[in-house]
Amino acid sequence: MEKLGCPGFRAAGVACGLKKNGRKDLGLIYSEASANVAGVFTRNRVQAAPVQLDRRRIAAGVCRALIVNSGNANCCTGDPGMQVAIQMAKSAAGALAVSLDRTACAKFDSALPVLTR
Repeated sequence: MEKLGCPGFRAAGVACGLKKNGRKDLGLIYSEASANVAGVFTRNRVQAAPVQLDRRRIAAGVCRALIVNSGNANCCTGDPGMQVAIQMAKSAAGALAVSLDRTACAKFDSALPVLTR
């Protein structure tokens, strides 16, 4: 992971195949310490599992890791989608050695090991 211009933060991005053009489509932002977090979410009746999960996760106002995708809304997946979102948070939290309740996510993908190097 690369250090960012903001002290205490690191980030990584990879192309994991969500976008057909081969551009980077999965990113990870990591804070070395708990950081204040806020979110702006859709008011649409249909909300992706990661949106529902992240609403609960950021309610405490602190976060350490955020994994996001570009190119896949990950919506209308029901309980299986929620289980995938929870597993993504567990995988990211474990790889970064941070608390699960301080990890927000948007997509589960096999590219996580590459991001956390």
